[in-house]
Amino acid sequence: MNTTRERVQTLCVVNTHYIFSTSRLPWGIGCLATPRFLQTVFTVLLIVLSPLPSIAGLTLTFPVPKALAQSPPSAPILDGTGTAMGQCGSQGGYVCELLTTSRANDIVIAIATCENDYGIQYYCDQYPNTIKDSADLSFSLHGSYCYNNTTVGRSSCVWDYYAVAPSPLNNDNITGYFDPTLMHRLFPFAVSGADLHDMFDPGLPQGQHCPYIDQHFPYDCTLNFTTSPTASPLEFLFVTIPDDDAPTCSYSGIPPSQGWSLLQSDGGNTEIDYQTANVWNLQNYALTCSTKSDPLIEVADGIRGPVPSEGPEYTMIWMGYDWDGLREETLTLNGQFLASLPDADSPQNAGVYTSFSLNISSLVVQGANTLTLTHANWDCAVSDNVKNLQISDQTGLVFSDSTEQPLSCTQSLTYHFNVSPASVGGTVVPTDRLGLILLYLEQSLGMILLLISVVVTYRRVRQKHRARET
Repeated sequence: MNTTRERVQTLCVVNTHYIFSTSRLPWGIGCLATPRFLQTVFTVLLIVLSPLPSIAGLTLTFPVPKALAQSPPSAPILDGTGTAMGQCGSQGGYVCELLTTSRANDIVIAIATCENDYGIQYYCDQYPNTIKDSADLSFSLHGSYCYNNTTVGRSSCVWDYYAVAPSPLNNDNITGYFDPTLMHRLFPFAVSGADLHDMFDPGLPQGQHCPYIDQHFPYDCTLNFTTSPTASPLEFLFVTIPDDDAPTCSYSGIPPSQGWSLLQSDGGNTEIDYQTANVWNLQNYALTCSTKSDPLIEVADGIRGPVPSEGPEYTMIWMGYDWDGLREETLTLNGQFLASLPDADSPQNAGVYTSFSLNISSLVVQGANTLTLTHANWDCAVSDNVKNLQISDQTGLVFSDSTEQPLSCTQSLTYHFNVSPASVGGTVVPTDRLGLILLYLEQSLGMILLLISVVVTYRRVRQKHRARET
């Protein structure tokens, strides 16, 4: 008897891999059928399952929760500004600043500026500059802009140098080596969270000279520039403005609708302003410096943020009433700047509802999201109401509010919506051999069920036959 059971169990082994390790098959089917018949059944199963060894090493694409498939990128942020030390070194023309940062892999920017009104024999672009530091960083020139007026003998330049700091800096002494004849200044700062593989906007720097440098009396100066198409939605934009010993542009008043904040200034000769911009939603930017500041030139540059991981896209559409002034409305999502709209003066929108649309994918998070709309402190006579706001992804509607909501100089507007972690997005996930076996078995279910039916029928026939013989 034991010998018979051993023979039957041995037939439940195929190519030395145990398909069934007991004396009974699954689904209650015994392993007591005649050896020849079972050998035929397992031969068929082997044919059905034979592709498995050749696909065991593949990687397949399965839907996974959005929380795993996408994490919103962090914006490039300021991680330290230099502290002025005045002139330093053994001779005039050396300018030093100390820079301390808190993060690794920062992009360190060192902006050198020059201005001259000593006459036509001196021009800023005639003299080379060198930037060195005590942490042995390797500074390279990213770009520059210079303007010389040969009639009135005025000249001004901006040079943007950069280096990557692999570790945080502690009082790094950054020194600019300049010709002592002209007035030079140095402004270092660090930006964290940038795309180190594609650091700068390829269309920048862009510069423009101001009327003051030509006509020797002040006028307002506006730099208009355009960012380049990019896979990253966020850029750290900064504008450098040398002026002629006058109050800074920020002090005199840059229009708030342009979105700039003061980054660094020496109090009366040069300043740098910045903003973290969503360049997917807005590509055209401007900075207006007042006539009170005597600006000489303006130069814009941009550092790209990280590229978001592949995941769902979220689009927001809505109707805005009387949205007619340049950047009259500011939108933030989860506390981060999203857009200022409209991006141009739009008198055709006055007193009517107009449709707007934004890609908000870069700032959406799993779970609770907060969208805030604020009105500028001007054009306050009319409430710029909002209605029919909808947020959707590729699978359908995520949020909808058709109610007409007020938005004014004294009343902001806030929406709350949730993105469910149970939502799915595509990503590549490696699978093990067991997963592939289960997947193949599922696809071969029809064949397996047919084989089960044959085995069960055969067993019943054999049982009836044996009953008759006894």
